[in-house]
Amino acid sequence: SLLAKSKKDPMREMKCLMLLASLKEKEGEVLASLVHASKAEKIAEKENNKEWQMRIAGFLYSTYNDIGLHVQGKQYLEKVERLNKSEKIGLIQLYVYQAKAKLFLDDNLPEKSLIEINKADSLMEILSNQKVGPILIATSYQIKGLSYYQLDELDKAKEYFSKGEELIPDNFSTLLWYIYVGLANVYLKENNLEQTLNYLKKSEPIFDGSKDYQLGIFLNDAWKSYYLRTDNPVLVE
Repeated sequence: SLLAKSKKDPMREMKCLMLLASLKEKEGEVLASLVHASKAEKIAEKENNKEWQMRIAGFLYSTYNDIGLHVQGKQYLEKVERLNKSEKIGLIQLYVYQAKAKLFLDDNLPEKSLIEINKADSLMEILSNQKVGPILIATSYQIKGLSYYQLDELDKAKEYFSKGEELIPDNFSTLLWYIYVGLANVYLKENNLEQTLNYLKKSEPIFDGSKDYQLGIFLNDAWKSYYLRTDNPVLVE
């Protein structure tokens, strides 16, 4: 196997382990993914490669956070932030701001989320010319949209969700799905059931092509809220 062939080269072995971790995570085999990433982390530490230590810690943070193990995940986010104080990589700093803002949203603290995500604005111009720039900027807009949604500032929420939607080139992007559901929830709060249904329907083809179980939870909650509002209790079950 590729992994067996890479044993004599630590950096190559580490990259193979992270490739396997990423593949396993996409296939829904989270435990196997975490095992591979943890092995890669040890190699990166032994080799004293800070860039890869941050990459791997970011992966471990996201994976733990996605399965609801927030305490375990948070220590890896703190590791990324600690290492980047000396490395000062803009892309990684943006990732930290976004991740911390999302954690505040999980705790229903939208004001703190906005403070954190607004720190990322200074990095927007620098990163806009990079290949991943539009998606990263769209992610910041999506977080701002969610923050304003929690604050019941619905016009601002729609403004930022729409800004994010405009930047996403891929019609089947997971981020686009989150924006569609975000807009559906905003319109539901406004009691605009026609637009709510429009965005829920837009989100479904993306969900059908995804293995992300969290999408299913969010989509079910959104449909349930819609059916409750339309007085259709049979469909809520």
